[in-house]
Amino acid sequence: MINRLAILGATGDLSARYLLPALVALRAAGELADHFQLTARAARTGTADGTGNG
Repeated sequence: MINRLAILGATGDLSARYLLPALVALRAAGELADHFQLTARAARTGTADGTGNG
């Protein structure tokens, strides 16, 4: 059972489509401990309109 996970580029397509839903499924299956820690970092900052200009 893993206790800690770091995701770099957390706002990317891979995270949204695969990594985060997989973590939800693992949690629902009881495979993640109550004290599981997720650290996520975006590769760059962006704006609300998604352009990254600002």
